[in-house]
Amino acid sequence: MQAILGATAERLSMRFANVEAYLDFWRAHPAFIGEWTPELEQYFAYDLVPAGTELQSATSLQTTTDDTIDMNTGTLLTDALDGLEAWGRPVAFVTVPRGLQDETPGLYAPERIGSLLEQYPTVRHIDLADFNHYTVALGAAGARALGEVLRAELA
Repeated sequence: MQAILGATAERLSMRFANVEAYLDFWRAHPAFIGEWTPELEQYFAYDLVPAGTELQSATSLQTTTDDTIDMNTGTLLTDALDGLEAWGRPVAFVTVPRGLQDETPGLYAPERIGSLLEQYPTVRHIDLADFNHYTVALGAAGARALGEVLRAELA
């Protein structure tokens, strides 16, 4: 858990004097170097909630921890895949190679992906190779790439 959530847990425990201090934190974040946009400023400013006289992320550390544990050791993903398998239609499983700090591997190690693909033959893996955990949805290029996948899947 420390390897996966170390920096995230630290951030979720932090307090910020104002919105600009929080935005400065994110501007320097490894996942957003060269990817910063006005839309990201709006998104991260929206994430803040009061914490006494300061501000903090609205995301709960406990919820994030529980979700990460389940995603990596629990049955949430396999339960979902079991349900989709019963549906009997092919399903796209989209991953990116880099994680929360723009590091490799991403949140799903290649061996975990391989194991899932062996277990669920109706799952088709789509690796969006140029993105990290954040930029696949929060960056303009990532959102376009993800949008293309979603449009193709829904067609």
